[in-house]
Amino acid sequence: QNAVNNSDVAPVFFPKGIYIVSNLTIPSNITVFGFGNATLKQKASCTGGFITPATSATNITIKGLIIDGNKANQVTACSGIALNANNTKIEIFNNNISNTKGSGIQGAGSGLADIVIRNNRISNVDVMAITIQNGVNRAEITGNIVNTTGNNGIQDFHPTTLSNLDVAIANNIVTGVTLIPIEIQRGERCIVANNTVTGSGTNGISLGRCDYSAIVGNVVEDQSAIGIESGGNNKQSIIGNTINN
Repeated sequence: QNAVNNSDVAPVFFPKGIYIVSNLTIPSNITVFGFGNATLKQKASCTGGFITPATSATNITIKGLIIDGNKANQVTACSGIALNANNTKIEIFNNNISNTKGSGIQGAGSGLADIVIRNNRISNVDVMAITIQNGVNRAEITGNIVNTTGNNGIQDFHPTTLSNLDVAIANNIVTGVTLIPIEIQRGERCIVANNTVTGSGTNGISLGRCDYSAIVGNVVEDQSAIGIESGGNNKQSIIGNTINN
């Protein structure tokens, strides 16, 4: 934490090795990156977040890390990377996140904007691989590989209002999740495109109350229920998808 706090705007670099980490809070204008299998392992009995941008922090990059949630030694459901309220201009890419008692990447706070989550590998997590739970203004969730979750795979959700605006979930591979591989609830101008989802416990792709949105060019296979679910949407296009159940 001291290295991050004292870095001003310089990158924080983790060389090859295993680092025991808890409550690593990232301020604005910082890049945190790993090289040569740098592994950040969650401290046992974590009571807060694992890697967390500070509340209202902006312009943060987290890349190239192996993040081990050490879930066998956790009591509470800590996520690998947990976004905070009013985080903006956050980029999370080329990380390998696994073994978390919570989600792989979680955005639970309101006021999120300009979030990019791309080319990560997320597996063996007890909750969701990637989840944004209170809406986001502009998000790209692309090129991620997700395998084995205890809940949904990739979820962008708001419980009451159309708060997911200009969201793209594209070119992801999602396999072996317990519930829904890809879900967006309550948004506008959302696109789910060119994803491959295989072998879940319920529906393959689900969009609910998403206006001016599109589901295009996805491959959905071996789902336990519906391939593509769409409900309560205005002016939505569903084009060129392949469903094999």
